[in-house]
Amino acid sequence: MKRNKSLLLLMVLLTASMVGCGRRTQGGQVVDKHHLQEEAFVEVARENFTLPNVAKEMVNSKVTEVVCTFAFDASELSATDEKQLNEAFANVEPGTLHRVEIEGHCCNIGEDSWNDSLSQLRAEAVAEYLERQHDVPRDKMVTLAFGEARPKHPNDTQSGRSANRRCEVVIVRSGKGSLAD
Repeated sequence: MKRNKSLLLLMVLLTASMVGCGRRTQGGQVVDKHHLQEEAFVEVARENFTLPNVAKEMVNSKVTEVVCTFAFDASELSATDEKQLNEAFANVEPGTLHRVEIEGHCCNIGEDSWNDSLSQLRAEAVAEYLERQHDVPRDKMVTLAFGEARPKHPNDTQSGRSANRRCEVVIVRSGKGSLAD
């Protein structure tokens, strides 16, 4: 029980930090990152953090993470990234997928507004690929765009900037015997 409470707290904190910045699409419509801070957190919390939903997701959930990297000023998936996504989705059995969170990121080169748009284009490129190649329904995917706001590596070197041009894809699915089945 203590482990589940810790996981629940971690989940709420992660969602709160994700919702507080970045852009999110809901049904293909972009919601501005500043508008999200209050309304979206309440909406996400209300929809997703009811006890039955948390219990469904926490019990025997399996999480897979994939990081796709992009060329400078580009939003096209490489063959290597497509292969990684294909390998990750090869393990997803029909009916077990809860959701896919796709976070688009950029390095610090360029205007903030362009980097916000580019990170959204990157997240959408991954979502479109998953929908087309793996029949993942759009209502199971959430795309978030963080621009240059969340670097994983320092942006003061070429290798750091290159690593920051990425999408982080989190696949949440149920395991056998899960309450979510």
